[in-house]
Amino acid sequence: MVTIVTDSSACLPLDLPDAVPGRLRILPIVIDLADGELVPDTPTAAPVVFRAVAEGRRPRTRAPAVADYVAALDESDADGAVVVTPPSEFTSMPNNAAVAAALSRRPVRVVDCRTAAAAQGLVAAAGAAVAAAGGSLDEVEATIRNVCDRARLVATMDPAHRSPGFAGPAVVPDDSGPRVHPIFRLRDGLVERLGACRDDGWTEALRREAEREGWNPGARSVVFQAGATPRAERLRRSLAIGEPPVELSPAMCVHTGPGVVGVAWLDDAA
Repeated sequence: MVTIVTDSSACLPLDLPDAVPGRLRILPIVIDLADGELVPDTPTAAPVVFRAVAEGRRPRTRAPAVADYVAALDESDADGAVVVTPPSEFTSMPNNAAVAAALSRRPVRVVDCRTAAAAQGLVAAAGAAVAAAGGSLDEVEATIRNVCDRARLVATMDPAHRSPGFAGPAVVPDDSGPRVHPIFRLRDGLVERLGACRDDGWTEALRREAEREGWNPGARSVVFQAGATPRAERLRRSLAIGEPPVELSPAMCVHTGPGVVGVAWLDDAA
């Protein structure tokens, strides 16, 4: 029996089969506000984070520590585990997980999935599905690595509310207009600007860029959003995705600010 350990920055699809969540262990990220208050990375933290960003305060995030990973690995009744982390360019989680794997009493594989948010959720969910079906540690790891290579993410953000973090000047130049929405992708640990659009054309522009990146109507897809439910629903309808949008983790919102809308999918051609 294999378990998947990931962190709360992963946006898991809402349509997971009943057996899959039982194979997932989600480690919480802690959000550290400027006044020293610590907030767990749960949906109820989103308004707190949004307010802090709007007031010019800069929350910070605390990744799960080595001890957190060791506890999650050794408290499990599984025979082995695969840890799925965001990219090492963004966080210490891959390193912390690797140290924990060396300390664990169980065989553990650590996979830096090279993506984040809803794309990371698709990776973790795919591994958990194989684990729930009785897959071996080798089979689960092989599935996860294959899905990592196929995971894609394209999104737009509101430059009026962006927070310092991974979405910096390369994505939102300082001279961007207040209603110019950048479109970016996250792949192989890099956030790259694909273009920009005005308010009235963002849905079509984002879909166009996603199609250039390999999205198609048959792809396993998830729309995600941060404090932008109407816009996310508009994108979901445009892409004809049946599953409701998932919420971007408040810990991710610390780095992006509110207003992010995007789509993650698995590229079958990769």
